[in-house]
Amino acid sequence: MPTSTRCIATITHITHTAPGIAQGSAEDKSGKSIPFTAYTATVGTPDVGDSIILNTTGLALGLGTGGTAFAVAVLTPSGDVRTGDAHSPNDHIVKARYTSDQTAVIPLETHPEYAEAPLPGTPVVVCMLHSQLPAVCAAIRMHDPSLRIAYIATDGGALHAGFSQTLSKLTDSGWLCGCITAGQAMGGDYEAVTVASALCGAVSVLKADIVVICQLPGNAGTGTTFGHSGLEQGMWLDIAQRLGGRSIAALRASNSDPRPRHQGTSHHSRTVLGVTSGHGHLVAVPRGDAWHLAGRDQEWTERQLVAPVEIPDIREICLSAGVNLRSMGRSYEEDPLIFQCAAAAGTLASTLHNSSAMRSEKDTE
Repeated sequence: MPTSTRCIATITHITHTAPGIAQGSAEDKSGKSIPFTAYTATVGTPDVGDSIILNTTGLALGLGTGGTAFAVAVLTPSGDVRTGDAHSPNDHIVKARYTSDQTAVIPLETHPEYAEAPLPGTPVVVCMLHSQLPAVCAAIRMHDPSLRIAYIATDGGALHAGFSQTLSKLTDSGWLCGCITAGQAMGGDYEAVTVASALCGAVSVLKADIVVICQLPGNAGTGTTFGHSGLEQGMWLDIAQRLGGRSIAALRASNSDPRPRHQGTSHHSRTVLGVTSGHGHLVAVPRGDAWHLAGRDQEWTERQLVAPVEIPDIREICLSAGVNLRSMGRSYEEDPLIFQCAAAAGTLASTLHNSSAMRSEKDTE
């Protein structure tokens, strides 16, 4: 049976606020300080002195989704329940459906510019981990900073976009032309019912040149072949391809992960590319590591198109934008391969876009 632990506490500090999110600390009845996160669309904007009901499940179990408790409800000192952000009369799709957090949103699919025409050969990079997103974007910008990059956030990890500090930095730096939260994920610039409709909206509404798809923070795994949230990468690669996009997979790979199943090309990537996805997707690999990552002994290379890529050093551009490169608790210096694979995918995407654009210009001459 599912289990959930909760407590009542009093807010003592508010440490961070951003659109859709507030974070701080609260003191429970025993005097223990508990860090918390509140999503304002659901529970309103908390303040010091408010009472707060917290879900402490992740903290209690010491999970990767721990580190913070999450607000279930917030009560003012006078005992009134704070309400979530005001709804628009156009809200008519509910996310987090049939849960205590269900929230009404305006669907992207009703936008006047939304169209379901096939993607015009748009490069679509699909990552396995959220931490790869900045590396993809950095490589694209180093190749051509004029390209418009849209991010589709899936519900494989966190459900609220506001939880991602990486997304906040990428947005503030102007690296993204917009974020679309798809499925049960919410809090992006636009809300889509599915990843397929999000792809259509990224091109028709956001006018994206390149689209990046990946789950929000909180990859879940069980050590089994199919029991990990990164398995969704295969579905999104297939959908992008079938809608007319150029599907590009960013490998999950490592030289530093202590778990043998994730060393070299992770078993997560091998499963997606070799078993659960269709054929003919482009898989970008750093040229110097091509044999190591995609040698002939790996069955998936017979089903996909391996593309060795010369990659740029993305560290300086990320540093200048205040974008942190960190994955599974390790920095770029500690485990560069995961970021280099993402940079290879971004470089390949920008190269494909520019080659397609040059062909189009030549056709119109």
